[in-house]
Amino acid sequence: MTKKISYIVLAIPILLLQFSCCRSRIEELEPIQLGCAIQSGTKAIVTDKQSLIQQSYNGGNGNEKGFGVYGYKTVNTNKTRIFDNTEVKPESDAETTPWYYNPIRYWDSNPEASYQFIAYWPHLDTSGSGTYVSETNGTLTINNIPNWQKASIGNNQVHEFAYDTDGDGTDDTYPDSLIIQNAMDLMTSVRVGRYVGTGAAFSDHYVRFTFSHLLAKVEFRAYYVGDLTKEVKVKSITLKENGSNYIMAPSGTVNATHIFHEANHSAQVTYATAGTTGNVMPLLSAADFTAPADGIVLPKGTWADDNAAPQRTQHLCTWLTVPSQNWNNLALDFEYAINNATTTGTATGLTLTSTDANSQQLAGQTLSGHSYVVTLKFTAANGIEIESIQVKDWVNSTPITPSVYNW
Repeated sequence: MTKKISYIVLAIPILLLQFSCCRSRIEELEPIQLGCAIQSGTKAIVTDKQSLIQQSYNGGNGNEKGFGVYGYKTVNTNKTRIFDNTEVKPESDAETTPWYYNPIRYWDSNPEASYQFIAYWPHLDTSGSGTYVSETNGTLTINNIPNWQKASIGNNQVHEFAYDTDGDGTDDTYPDSLIIQNAMDLMTSVRVGRYVGTGAAFSDHYVRFTFSHLLAKVEFRAYYVGDLTKEVKVKSITLKENGSNYIMAPSGTVNATHIFHEANHSAQVTYATAGTTGNVMPLLSAADFTAPADGIVLPKGTWADDNAAPQRTQHLCTWLTVPSQNWNNLALDFEYAINNATTTGTATGLTLTSTDANSQQLAGQTLSGHSYVVTLKFTAANGIEIESIQVKDWVNSTPITPSVYNW
């Protein structure tokens, strides 16, 4: 073994593990920015380099939380584990921060040596009653992933969107700010190859990890069409079964496995199974709000014309969920207020459909790394309707399928 690992380098979605001489620091390579813009400092999802740095650095209070690495060196049939849940952490929250890890590891110049690496984020303990990580002979398992994790709710400040509230002839707009919750956005990446020899993947001393999200993201948005003198405020949302279509258990967990053998390095999340009848999932409730606010005010006056999508919608809540086959013809119960008079309503027919890598339509099923945006319309005449459902790539926000509108 002639050269030692010296750098672990971060770029989102690329995390780079650099091997060089006589150092134990991590240096920056060219950052790769992804096209999805989110609020600065959000903890809801990881979409770019800076958001991961901020979440990993954790304010510089000594509790930095980086990513974990497992790795093997194989010579002929002899395997040696060289990384054993090694944590890689940033030194600061700057975009150019160095990253570091211990203990130092070295490359082997033997042309018969091959390597198998897996990285996952965020770094976890190897035991415990909550979510933890384990690894056996080239298979990583993230254990006890909650079926449901609240990622964010809409800001509960009372305000209007795209409506002239001050009478100056110009519509007033406000930022769609979020109240971020402590959801765990889990990601993994695998790299295999050789350090020396023909076609060596790591001849430049780097192991480049391209991270993928293990979970799915479901977002609910809404708007109001009607009398502009009225204020509509959403107070609670409950997802419930509809007939024999059961939802996954609110308190349930699953395990995610990711194989990183040289010949087989695929990732999968064990699908959540349908729960027993009677499951309900509170997506938004009074506990999410602080006085004096008791709900989320919907924007109004948002139609461009009768055949157009709304110009502005209000974020209600976002959840990270394990991939599930149970999103088929579900119902949403709402409690909302019209000029402070509380009423209730139900929207039915909620089905999330995905398209897999083979372009196959999967009705009622969510997939890892996909974002599902459900837009609801509140009207005086028809109550609450599911206006559209759009499936997007979580990272760059590009549509995977066209929006489905219920005109």
